[in-house]
Amino acid sequence: MAQNADDHEKEGLLIKEIIAEMESAHNRHHADELDLHFTANATWVNVLGARLSGWNQINTAHRLAYEGPLRNSYARYEVLNISFVRSDVAIVHIGQHPTNHLGQDLEDAQKSIAIYVMTKDSNTWKVAAGQNTFIQ
Repeated sequence: MAQNADDHEKEGLLIKEIIAEMESAHNRHHADELDLHFTANATWVNVLGARLSGWNQINTAHRLAYEGPLRNSYARYEVLNISFVRSDVAIVHIGQHPTNHLGQDLEDAQKSIAIYVMTKDSNTWKVAAGQNTFIQ
């Protein structure tokens, strides 16, 4: 099904809403709310290169990270680009900028970029695959 520019703009706004919800969940260190936005069979590669397969494994890793190394981690997510492969598949690039708990950018902190492959099912966009990479 072909989409026109208005359809892409509308779907892009919906995707941006999902990314904002994911940012909020991350900043509250709430793995379950973050992972609501992943498909059941999602795959993820984290910044350390570990590949996670399936919602349960992704959720377990997020829970452990928020209890440990990410317990004081906050970030601002910036949608850099959305490309529609099909009307129900989008590739989304997200810049992740470390912040303090007040949302103020940390100048010399390690930034990252993520790529999400998002799929739309029953009018809901979810992450089916993704990778997060440190920016050198």
